[in-house]
Amino acid sequence: MGRIYEALDVHVKRRVALKVLHGDVARDNIALERFKREAEISRLLPHEHIAEVFDFQRIDDGSYVLAMDYLEGEELRSVLKRDKTIPPARLVRMLSQLAIGLDEAHRRQLIHRDLKPDNIFLCGTHDGDNVKLLDFGSVKDKSEGAKKLTVMGTTIGSPFYMSPE
Repeated sequence: MGRIYEALDVHVKRRVALKVLHGDVARDNIALERFKREAEISRLLPHEHIAEVFDFQRIDDGSYVLAMDYLEGEELRSVLKRDKTIPPARLVRMLSQLAIGLDEAHRRQLIHRDLKPDNIFLCGTHDGDNVKLLDFGSVKDKSEGAKKLTVMGTTIGSPFYMSPE
């Protein structure tokens, strides 16, 4: 869908991650709406276990960019590929933090719909992993009056990680 770059926000002097939507994707109105929704939804979810989004803009070349928290660490996918297994204590810590972050989203009637190792980021600390949930671009907003972006028969998510139903 896009590329991620490290950048410096010179106004507040902090590193940010810039997610830039590919031009061909930006021409797809539904994909663009999902990208905008990712920014809007993420702003509604300030939480220690959800990556923070600061801004969403159209830039001079006509592409769109989302500025978010720059995270130090690695995706769970990389850890699984390298280590093959995760010690039980570390896994319990990760899953409990993930559940806490998802609980906040669910409390606001937001369903992630693309939960996979690529969207779980592990920030290393002295106390162990601090989990951050990424990418609310496929979110289903079940709140009253929410705009629907999925038509009947459309599949959302990553097939290998989707529930069978």
